Amino acid sequence: MPPLDTLVRAAADERLTALPAPRPASGPTTGRRPGSRRPSGRALLTLLAFAVYLGCGLVLVYRYDVYFIDEQARVANAYYVMFSADPHLAAIGFVWNPLVSLSQLPLLALSPLFPDLAARGLAAVIMGALFMALAVRQLDLLLAELHLSRRVRLVSVLLLAANPMVLLYGANGMSESLYLLFLLMATRRLAQWLEHGRTSALALAGLALALGYLTRNETTMAAVLAAGVVVTVSVRRAPGNRSRRWATALTDATVLLAPPAAAFVAWAGISWVIVGHPFAQVAGQYGVAASVQALRADVTFAQRPEYALHEVLWLAPGLAPAALMAIALLVRRTPGSARALAAAAVLGGPLAFSMVAAVQGKTLGWLRFYILAIPLCSVLAIATAASVRRRGLRTGAVLLALALAAVGIPSGAALLTDKVHAPEEHLQLAALWTRYPGPEPLRKTFDVMQELGRTVDGLGGVKRTVLMDNAESCLPSLVLRSRHPKQFVIPNDRRFQAVLANPFLFRVRYIITAPTGGLGRNDAVNIAYPTLYESGGGFAELVREFRSPRCPPFRLYRVLQAPPGAVG
Repeated sequence: MPPLDTLVRAAADERLTALPAPRPASGPTTGRRPGSRRPSGRALLTLLAFAVYLGCGLVLVYRYDVYFIDEQARVANAYYVMFSADPHLAAIGFVWNPLVSLSQLPLLALSPLFPDLAARGLAAVIMGALFMALAVRQLDLLLAELHLSRRVRLVSVLLLAANPMVLLYGANGMSESLYLLFLLMATRRLAQWLEHGRTSALALAGLALALGYLTRNETTMAAVLAAGVVVTVSVRRAPGNRSRRWATALTDATVLLAPPAAAFVAWAGISWVIVGHPFAQVAGQYGVAASVQALRADVTFAQRPEYALHEVLWLAPGLAPAALMAIALLVRRTPGSARALAAAAVLGGPLAFSMVAAVQGKTLGWLRFYILAIPLCSVLAIATAASVRRRGLRTGAVLLALALAAVGIPSGAALLTDKVHAPEEHLQLAALWTRYPGPEPLRKTFDVMQELGRTVDGLGGVKRTVLMDNAESCLPSLVLRSRHPKQFVIPNDRRFQAVLANPFLFRVRYIITAPTGGLGRNDAVNIAYPTLYESGGGFAELVREFRSPRCPPFRLYRVLQAPPGAVG
């Protein structure tokens, strides 16, 4: 079997010989007048994708009142930075990686003029649509470098862009759109380095991985596997003796890993200094581990291997044959193998990590964690087809690759209607096939939360008079919809612990509490006052309880005196 460096050089030579000869400079190259500018086909495709995703998002929000709890939480984190009782940058929190919320700050700054940017989460919807459109553009750029025809590229990109899962997460403002954007960017740049050895491409791949880590923790696995690929390839193709080849390989790996390592260390250091834990998003009071522990009794189905396989193979039924084709591609050392190898590391690594973590009970195994299966299938299949040289076989291979991507559209649509395997998505999308303005549980939940918001806003709107832990489901949306967001004392407030220790001393008049089960086990108010929810804790009286189908039954208590044993 020829060494990998032979493959890479052969791929580069073939790409150069396949390029068309340059046209004479004296002849016109386009039908446009000199100096005139029109949007390129790729720009129009990006704008069209943005318009479609944004349109779908607006329909979900305004027609069906569809909101994702995690999307509301990310919007709220950005909102606290500017409009909470204690506005400061660290109010963005350390439970979620910060980039999604940071990207929404410019739009949320306009929320006093356009309240729906916060109240209905339109800031997330707009930015999510933009990021998913840019992810579609990255796929088009990646396929263009395989020298496929414009028609094949267009069909391939449309099959990904129109996949029901991609369409939904391009419209709902969740982090998946930014996640896909950076991982596709890293895949493309790593493939460029594998083919041409340009250090600039490797540095850009590292930058994309750094931004990806600031979006989602799973990007760590992409960086690790990509570094493994870089070291292996660099050792094989670098000139000189063994020690010199290893020195070159370690240098290349450093170029790739420096940006994500810097992002990792910086985020951990800032978290440690501010909240006392370097990895609050994983092991903190509100982190993934604590949330999984609190909800494990309700989500044990996700810990079965067949459950994870069902999720992936229904999202991308063509992934298994595409992977087999890619393996054959790598064994034969054909030109398209660079993209297949890059996709396997950057997209396949986090996907495998998500599956293993769900089976081990480290995460809740939601369907959205496996969205990378869709672009992975497309890239592997198309890269394999592009490596076929004989014209007749190439046409058949391209048609097969398109078919493998296309079959994910009906299977994905069917999966989104499955309340067992797509519990989050099924609940939201039930609005599209029921006679209600929204699915009844969501509609009633929205009405109850609106009622709670009106009740709290009617209490006077004085700064720092309502204490609550906003980590519980639905409560971030309460702050977003409130006319007086500064009335809430929440954990993002630097004075929260002091106020929690003695609410009466700090003139807190009301406390919103959640049940002590489920996520309520991690609720700071419940930890400080274990009997408050049931009986008032000896210092508060119940004003009203608010029950809804999708949120815990919240209780509003009036503070009468200092808690027993409070100092001051």
